[in-house]
Amino acid sequence: MEKVLSAANRLGYVPDGAARALRCKRTLQIGVIIPNQSERDQLASPNSYETIMGINNELQNSGYVLVLARLHDVLDPDGQAPASVLFRERMMDVAIAVGQFSPEDEAWMDRRLQRTIWCDSRVWKKTCCVRRDEEAAGRLAVEKMAEAGIRSIIIPCASLHEKGVHFSFALRRKGIQETCRRLGLSCQRMTYSDMLSKAAAGELNGAGVLTIAFDMAQRAYVDFCRLGVRPGRTLSLCSCDNFRLQWWCFGDIARVDFDRMQMGAQAAKMALMLAEDGKRPGSVLLDSGWYAPEAGKTTLAQLNG
Repeated sequence: MEKVLSAANRLGYVPDGAARALRCKRTLQIGVIIPNQSERDQLASPNSYETIMGINNELQNSGYVLVLARLHDVLDPDGQAPASVLFRERMMDVAIAVGQFSPEDEAWMDRRLQRTIWCDSRVWKKTCCVRRDEEAAGRLAVEKMAEAGIRSIIIPCASLHEKGVHFSFALRRKGIQETCRRLGLSCQRMTYSDMLSKAAAGELNGAGVLTIAFDMAQRAYVDFCRLGVRPGRTLSLCSCDNFRLQWWCFGDIARVDFDRMQMGAQAAKMALMLAEDGKRPGSVLLDSGWYAPEAGKTTLAQLNG
């Protein structure tokens, strides 16, 4: 073996991936599918990027290659035949579907792809699914705010009749509302514009604003400051979610902490199990933690205490 390796190094030999795939009957490629409705849609979500990086790191360590495909690139306009060579030919061993797809797209992938891991998706089965426990994230946020002395919680939203939102929003909201009832806290949904109007009038003093998503927490932080309302002084501001890629911009917002790279790594491990052993791994719900910044805390009792 030493002589063979020495000769390979001397001659500059590089293994032939295509020949190896023929011999082992595996492509050593894992497809990662992300949703998009048209050619104009971009991979704009920091959440998706973090998850994909976690997948890539795990696959690299195991000698596999990540192949990225948008659903628009995979399906033809009629949604019947695969438009991408990735699916016309057997060029991947397992697909990882990242994000929320339409019911029609989910049905297509179920029908065409026998080996799929659903990651951060509303699809939930006994096997081959991984996502965060979103209800637990909502419960944790309320419990931390209650510990800080908050008795009235406001959930801002774009509209009281939201449609087409990410599945996680409804699950987080369910966890919030159930925990508020259990702890005897006041809980009210309010449009974002109404929340700002009441904050400007001083009607929210002492209340706690709990956003479903972190981007709304960022926006609220800026708008509150513009109105002269100081999160952590006259009201509390927390989030059920976070972006690790933006921690340096809004590092003082108290929030539920979740590592999406860990979720991506878990999805990759499940995909590798399916590719190498043919075993369908059991579905996994991942826990969240709590991030309470040392300075500039945005919950009342933490700052005033």
